[in-house]
Amino acid sequence: MRATRQVMGGLGQALISLLAPSARLYPADRKVPRLALLDGSRGLAAVGVLFFHYRHFFYPTGVFRSPDIAGRAPLEGLFWPLYELGHFGVQLFWMISGFVFAAVYYGRSATSREFVVNRFARLYPLHFATLLVVAAEQGAACLRFGTPLLFDHNDSLHFLMQLGFASNWFGTAMSFNGPIWSVSVEVVLYAVFWLTRRWLPALGVAGPLALACAMTVLRRELGGTDVWPCGFHFFLGVTLCSAWRSFAAMPRLLLAAGLAAMALAGAGLLRIDPRETEIIGVVLLPLLLGGFILTLVAAEPFAPAWLRRPLAALGDRTYAMYLVHVPVQLLLFLVLGPRIAALAEKPWFLALFMALVIGLAWPCYRWFEAPAREWLRRYARPARPVGPAVPAHGG
Repeated sequence: MRATRQVMGGLGQALISLLAPSARLYPADRKVPRLALLDGSRGLAAVGVLFFHYRHFFYPTGVFRSPDIAGRAPLEGLFWPLYELGHFGVQLFWMISGFVFAAVYYGRSATSREFVVNRFARLYPLHFATLLVVAAEQGAACLRFGTPLLFDHNDSLHFLMQLGFASNWFGTAMSFNGPIWSVSVEVVLYAVFWLTRRWLPALGVAGPLALACAMTVLRRELGGTDVWPCGFHFFLGVTLCSAWRSFAAMPRLLLAAGLAAMALAGAGLLRIDPRETEIIGVVLLPLLLGGFILTLVAAEPFAPAWLRRPLAALGDRTYAMYLVHVPVQLLLFLVLGPRIAALAEKPWFLALFMALVIGLAWPCYRWFEAPAREWLRRYARPARPVGPAVPAHGG
């Protein structure tokens, strides 16, 4: 009976803290552990995106639409969930970004300069480098095939928008290194997060949850851009961080809640009509991804070191995997030409593509991303040491 009262008392305190202002949920002197399982999930989400974008190899030259890959994708019986649903990794990226931003920055005294330097140094160097590579590859494609490949909005206006990370602020057109669209809209949410960082967490979990709901309303009323769905998932991630902070002393309860949410969402997805896109996108998918995130952070204290180390390393390389896979695809198009669609049906070609992308991600991170980030942070010479870096979403 006494143990039951203690559990109920702890649960009550956790529920109260869930609505508490940021000073209780996010004390300035807290330690933020590296969440290796969460980092690794970003890498796995990037692999899902690679599988989904494998369909690019079946594009007829000059036709910019998603082809039917049924019966053509290699090892389809084994990997069909990734071929069909891998694009949902982007929503997971957004939610993890919101979670990690809240965990790192809420309640801290980092300056706006530190925040901007960290974000620019983390995201821009690889984006700029891959943009130049893709621009050169598209130029070569126009010379060889008489048309650009994969994405056709490769004009000077879209190049300038890409330079400013603004490629998809006002529309959904895909250009140059197309996957950067998800990072482009997320950058807008970084600004919203920073501008609201003082008053939003003062409302407890209700603040970020209300802002996430507002983003859904804006998507319905305004549309025209993916900023709104990004904001919805980003601030749901912030909400999940508050839940994690509230129940940090009760990881098993949090783990059970995460697993229950995933089971409930999975049951709903199996029963619902796929045409009910609003319910799927606003309720069931966030419930599934949110339960997945809570499960990972709750399981973190129990994860062995041999598992945490490679997952953390995978998380570090996620952004490179995400941004180099289209340059690799364009290179293969240029080398192999029109016969690439037939070759892409072979399992060895799938293995080659994955090996090239994942293999390139390691040197990109170690010898370009990380050194460029540190150089830019030193070059900025802030008035005091730059605050903690936040991982890129892979986007």
